[in-house]
Amino acid sequence: MSYSEESLVRFFKIAKKIYTNEKFAYQNKLRDFFIRAKVEYKAYKKIKREVDRYLSTDFNFMKILSPDENKLSDLIKILLEPEGIHGQGTKFLKLFLEILSQNVGRSFEYEPSKVKIEREKATDKNRRIDLFIDLGEFVIAIENKPWAGERESQVEDYFNWLQEKYGDNFLLIYLHGTGEEPTSIRREAVENNRDKLLFTSYHKLLRPWLEKCYRECESQKVRFFIKDFIDWIKENFREQTY
Repeated sequence: MSYSEESLVRFFKIAKKIYTNEKFAYQNKLRDFFIRAKVEYKAYKKIKREVDRYLSTDFNFMKILSPDENKLSDLIKILLEPEGIHGQGTKFLKLFLEILSQNVGRSFEYEPSKVKIEREKATDKNRRIDLFIDLGEFVIAIENKPWAGERESQVEDYFNWLQEKYGDNFLLIYLHGTGEEPTSIRREAVENNRDKLLFTSYHKLLRPWLEKCYRECESQKVRFFIKDFIDWIKENFREQTY
C-alpha cells in the first residue's frame, strides 16, 4: 500500500470515528431533549388542570355556539341595544359610535330614548338589511357578511333605498370577516359616495369595539362572553393586508 493510500485509509477511519462520535452525541442530546420535554409537558398538564378549575382556559362560548351570519348579527344587536339584557345601558352603543367615528371621521349625535335597533330591516325591494341603527336624525345600516358573498346588486339596492328614504343622513356599512369589499355595487357609485359608505372588517371595526366593551363592562358575566367573542374573531378571521 502506497503512502497516499495509507493516508486516505487513515482519513476515512478518522472521519468515521468523528461521525460515529457526533452521531451518538446527537442521539443522546435528542433523547435528553424528549425526556425533558415529556417531564415538562406532564408538569404543564398538571398546572393547566389546576388553573382550569378556576379559569377554564379551553372553554369558549362562541366555539360551542358556532354562530352563523344571522346569529352573529343577533349577538351584535344584543350588545348594541341601549336597554339590552347586558345591563350596561347605552355604554356599548356609545363605544361603537366612538370606534365608528374614528373610521369615518365624523361624530354621531343621538338621544338614547329615540334609538331603535332592528334586525332584518325590510327595504322597498323586499331585501333585508342585517342591522339597522336609527339614531333619530341619522341611521346606520350594517350588512354583515362574515363569510358569504352578496346577491346581485344587493349593496347598491340598499344604498339606493337609504338615499331615497333618508337623503344624506345615513351611513351604509359593509362588514366583512376579512375585509373584502362588496362586488354588488358599481365602482362609480362608491367613488361618488365615499362619505356614505364604509367597507370594513371584523378586525378593524368589530374587534376594537368589543375590546373597549370588555374593558369598560361592569358585569363579569357579560365580560366573559365578550372575551370569548374577541378570541373567536382572532381565531376565525385573518385580516387582509393590501
